[in-house]
Amino acid sequence: MKAKANRERVDVELHMGAPILTIVRIMLQYLSMCQDVPSEDSAQINRNSPRVFGLGRLGLLGGGLLSSAMGGFHFFLPYLFGWGPQLGNVPPEIRWGTFAINFFMSYLMLAGGVLTLVSCWCWRENEPVTRDLGIVVVMGSFWVMNLIYQLAFPFPVHPTLWWVRALLIVFALVTALSYGLPFARVALRIPSKHPSAETVTPSV
Repeated sequence: MKAKANRERVDVELHMGAPILTIVRIMLQYLSMCQDVPSEDSAQINRNSPRVFGLGRLGLLGGGLLSSAMGGFHFFLPYLFGWGPQLGNVPPEIRWGTFAINFFMSYLMLAGGVLTLVSCWCWRENEPVTRDLGIVVVMGSFWVMNLIYQLAFPFPVHPTLWWVRALLIVFALVTALSYGLPFARVALRIPSKHPSAETVTPSV
């Protein structure tokens, strides 16, 4: 019993302790990238691209918050739902793999959500920022695949808890659509209608 309790304690420490410092470092590094001005043309774009709160930024904010929330929640999921006792009779490799996959996925969702929020801070409506587009594509495709998987293989719940299954599907749909807003804004080059985001040509 003592050995089992120690193993559970080690599991908790392993799955709860690691990612915070790494995520903070990623966030600080990415914020410093937002201050870099690689060329005169880029500087001109930055001066003429105010941080207005358009659809692109709204999508990044929503997608970042939802992804971060789900990633943070997933770290605690095995302990909230008692995975340990349920996996007590399975081979150690499967037990380790189950907890490890959840831990890695949780970290990636949380880190992706944080980077999305940093991208929201750096976002400019009429600037073709390829690094932000990369985060949008990766995280957006993740939630699209999440939605497709849930529709193809519905989450097994008791019939009285059908709303849990529906909630998970709606969550994935809303998050995917949130990432779709900045993707459309940049990839499809939708012109901004905000007057302050337009480049003003000085009169002679």
